[in-house]
Amino acid sequence: MASSEAPPEPAVSANPDSAGSDVSTPDNLVSQSQTPLDPAPISPSDQSDRTETELEPPASDTQDDSSDPLPDAQIRDDFSEPAAGERGGAATEPGQAISVAPTRKRRRRKKFFTEINGGPSLSRNRRYRLADPAKEIDMEALIAISVGFPVDSLTEEEIEANVVSVIGGSEQANYIIIRNHILARWRSNVSMWLTFEQALEAIRTEHRTLVRSAYYFLLEHGYINFGLAPAITEVKLRSVDGVERANVVIVGAGMAGLVAARQLVFLGFKVVVLEGRARPGGRVRTKKMSGDGVEAAADLGGSVLTGINGNPLGVLARQMGLPLHKVRDVCPLYLPNGKSVNKDIDSKVEVSFNKLLDRVCNLRQAMIEEVKSIDVPLGTALEAFRNVYNVAENPQERMLLDWHLANLEYANASLMSNLSMAYWDQDDPYEMGGDHCFIPGGNERFVREFAKDLPIFYGRTVESIRYGLDGALVYAGGQEFRGDMVLCTVPLGVLKKGTIEFVPELPQRKLDAISRLGFGLLNKVAMLFTYNFWGADIDTFGHLAEDPSMRGEFFLFYSYHSVSGGPLLIALVAGEAAIKFEMMSPVESVNKVLDILRGIFTPKGIVVPDPVQAVCTRWGKDHFAYGSYSYVAIGSSGDDYDILSESVGDGRVFFAGEATNKQYPATMHGALLSGMREAANMLRVAKRKGIELQWRKATPKSPKSGGGRLCCVCNERRAALKRPKTLEQICRECFFAVFEEEIHQVIVENQLFKPGERIAIGASGGKDSTVLACVLSELNWRHNYGLDLFLLSVDEGITGYRDDSLETVKRNEIQYGLPLKIVSYKDLYGWTMDEIVKIIGLKNNCTFCGVFRRQALDRGAALLKVDKLATGHNADDIAETVLLNILRGDIARLSRCTAITTGEDGPIPRCKPFKYTYEKEIYSQLLLSLLVPLIATLNLLNTYAYFKRLDYFSTECIYSPNAYRGFAREFIKDLERIRPRAILDIIKSGENFRISTSTKMPEQGTCERCGYISSQKWCKACVLLEGLNRGLPKLGIGRTRVSDKDQKKDLKQSNGTKSIASKQCGSLDF
Repeated sequence: MASSEAPPEPAVSANPDSAGSDVSTPDNLVSQSQTPLDPAPISPSDQSDRTETELEPPASDTQDDSSDPLPDAQIRDDFSEPAAGERGGAATEPGQAISVAPTRKRRRRKKFFTEINGGPSLSRNRRYRLADPAKEIDMEALIAISVGFPVDSLTEEEIEANVVSVIGGSEQANYIIIRNHILARWRSNVSMWLTFEQALEAIRTEHRTLVRSAYYFLLEHGYINFGLAPAITEVKLRSVDGVERANVVIVGAGMAGLVAARQLVFLGFKVVVLEGRARPGGRVRTKKMSGDGVEAAADLGGSVLTGINGNPLGVLARQMGLPLHKVRDVCPLYLPNGKSVNKDIDSKVEVSFNKLLDRVCNLRQAMIEEVKSIDVPLGTALEAFRNVYNVAENPQERMLLDWHLANLEYANASLMSNLSMAYWDQDDPYEMGGDHCFIPGGNERFVREFAKDLPIFYGRTVESIRYGLDGALVYAGGQEFRGDMVLCTVPLGVLKKGTIEFVPELPQRKLDAISRLGFGLLNKVAMLFTYNFWGADIDTFGHLAEDPSMRGEFFLFYSYHSVSGGPLLIALVAGEAAIKFEMMSPVESVNKVLDILRGIFTPKGIVVPDPVQAVCTRWGKDHFAYGSYSYVAIGSSGDDYDILSESVGDGRVFFAGEATNKQYPATMHGALLSGMREAANMLRVAKRKGIELQWRKATPKSPKSGGGRLCCVCNERRAALKRPKTLEQICRECFFAVFEEEIHQVIVENQLFKPGERIAIGASGGKDSTVLACVLSELNWRHNYGLDLFLLSVDEGITGYRDDSLETVKRNEIQYGLPLKIVSYKDLYGWTMDEIVKIIGLKNNCTFCGVFRRQALDRGAALLKVDKLATGHNADDIAETVLLNILRGDIARLSRCTAITTGEDGPIPRCKPFKYTYEKEIYSQLLLSLLVPLIATLNLLNTYAYFKRLDYFSTECIYSPNAYRGFAREFIKDLERIRPRAILDIIKSGENFRISTSTKMPEQGTCERCGYISSQKWCKACVLLEGLNRGLPKLGIGRTRVSDKDQKKDLKQSNGTKSIASKQCGSLDF
């Protein structure tokens, strides 16, 4: 790497022995230029998992009955020493591919996307291919490149993790070489646990900080010390630092979910895994087949390791001592009549097909340069060039071309007409190098090991994921699973189908990505025979079709005889044929395959027996997948994979799976790496927002100063309270940070305010409004909201209550430096509440006060010329209002009372920043000296207000004891004592109410008398005021029931006011 600086001090010692065996150690920390790895030939993409229909003579059609793969002893034991003529050579080490000299390659190299569209920033982990391949390659750097690290720069994850203090320069150069060294050292022996001390051995002590940074980045992101070796699994069963972090609910026990679960446990999280099937693995499905003395393990889903260089699945195979079988490149093709394809014609069409793709790539480049957003189907572009250049004009050439197109449809699990010409191969720059391989005994061997000792609940079909500031709820199989975070690993097909409800709904950006990306289909017919009649010298052979629309029907056969334990043959069905295949009966499908096989081998004098067992997959009908794997559809791009991987809910819901991996989509290792990625992301979010999650010390210790528990956030100070919402035991300082940050997040996420707005704070002098004034004043300064804040109070005229509270508000005006405006009932209406109570009594007085107070606040806000009114209504208040509106059957209010912002159609909008804040966290009457000893038994009140020493008025209104709301309040408190989350659950239920479109709702208008908003001719305030002024105080209360002559007489004198009074007002409670 060129640099104008002096070369940095060597960080790694020159003693190669200290670095471990087979690892070259750099002599200095000057980053060397590196040449690229040779690009591996591209094979049809790894097929992801599908559901199956089992066929045993006579025939059956059962779905996804679970069975274990064959144990090691039942698999052929000739992997390391193949029979003569079966393969050209054998691997002597576990995990090394068994190879044979190829004669004809069918896995072609696709045109590199970087060669077409260029640009250095296609991905966070792209591999740089330098212009000078002659430069010396450092072995450790080569290993890092194979894993996906850039040559001379940091990945986006490393930058986010702050692995170096300054981007660029000598520190970064040293870090990269140290990182590569640690990675290479572990890769030299993947069955050992590499400790920090061992990583430090060969590196200068002055670089200890960089070693720590590199080591823990690689550890937390799953680049080292991962897998299934006994030494690895033993350590990973416990938290790396002894700290218990957040609770995580993982949806899906596929490769991504299982890997994430194990890594999260190691990182200190508590996990539970929910799986709808009766088995783990998802689209990785190995089926045990047997009959007539033969048996085999068939991979009905993900089967091929697509590239072994740097592939984590290759690491797992080495750890488990599994010899990898290279998929040999020889692939003879046969015509529909069973005859072999002429080699010269075969070569000619293959060259022509490659040229067609090259021309499409050139066209793509020109189109992108001219029109940035244009996209057309890949199939359309290829067909156009085929016609222009007269390619494949005779029938045999056309069938050969169709075979190559079917192979491309297999690689992408979709029809050519669905693939994006611009971005269908966007993942090519990141593909793993090396051979494509099979795993002996099936890939479910990995799954079984990953699933060990994990808390997996099978048969739990997830119906709903609800998330918010306080965590997440997952509803599955009639049960509720609660967590701080959720990791969703369901296939893209499930997300497209919409079978899981997200509340709130996923962001439109993510919904659009889900819609744009494609999720295709590949099916298989697995057949177990009594003997291998197709020969042991090939792993694949192909069959041509006359009908172009059915070119993908049984076009390619895979031989699993060498790795499955028995004579197993699998026929692939791709493209349009894969869709039609699911409409056929399994008997018809198997008979078609047998006709093809007998047409090929019977003329050679080879008898093709009936299979002893056959299985047909039906992945498109699988309700847990709805397809096989993802592809880039027309109008989509690789960016949609990144969008799909983004978390939502401010770090509450995360996403993993092959369709979230831009670099390695449609592969098993892509799913595995996405699980590791999200485990690291969840750790990062937990560290950043730990104060909002349920972190607890694994073995809490008493502080030196005395007894009591430590704060679960800082683990330093003594806990002062237990939060009712999360049950966290937390100190006073951390509680301030938690409380204020949560309010800030509510404001930002709901866009409650805009810079430059004038905001009136409804100030009564009580705890809620006082805390609101304090917090908004603080946040406005801290986060530079740019708001003009005012205090607005209403004097109802209640002697011994409001006059005292207003004195508190006046002191708040001085304390917070906020202008104060006071409006009174007497000035606005000519009445005080004391005077009203004398006439109406104590039963219905709150009706008058509520209506008048709401209008008084709006009139005061208009006098202040503010843009919005902020009130101190908390979660308890909103839950009470939901219950009240349900009990009253008030549809108009019920549909809007949970909204965080109301009154947009009125004179002054109102917002509730405390919507999700519990009342118990706002107020308390306990002395701080009593908090610690009584933390486990007493209700915590006045928490924030008391700790902040806020000046507030705490006396209850003298007219409120008989208020109807009081009964709802008591009921809410009783629920909260039993289940603290009941308050938020009631709010959520209110948010989810939907009014039938046939229900006639009140139409908002203006009062003919005062001009205030109303759904009637007169607003509620005018009706009440008219009753007071005419000596009919009960005129506007509820639905008036006439029971005596005097009341009838009074109502007749009201000139039609009865019709107004008997209808509900359309305004909100708050």
